[in-house]
Amino acid sequence: MARVLLDNCVHSGFAKFVPGHAVTHVVDIGWDQFDDGKLLDSAAGKYDVVVTLDRSLRYQQPKRISHFVLIVLRPRNSRLRDLQPPARRVISALKAAMIGDVVEITSP
Repeated sequence: MARVLLDNCVHSGFAKFVPGHAVTHVVDIGWDQFDDGKLLDSAAGKYDVVVTLDRSLRYQQPKRISHFVLIVLRPRNSRLRDLQPPARRVISALKAAMIGDVVEITSP
């Protein structure tokens, strides 16, 4: 079971699409006001995976993402119903990815 942190830009309802894993949204732990650097530093050692919609995060914070798997969702938009299709691929990535990997998942 992976410890998964959902970034502020990911709808909190996405957690229900990732059963069998401990999924937390940044709002639930009071991290929603953190800037990217502080968020990633805080997640290191506490979470195995960070899920975001922020495509530039991997380039802006490359050293900070080496402590977990970063999954970048690329849906058509951020509505919950549009996040459901890539969820199966997220579950597969949770099984296969290694710490420090960046996995981009584009909606079909």
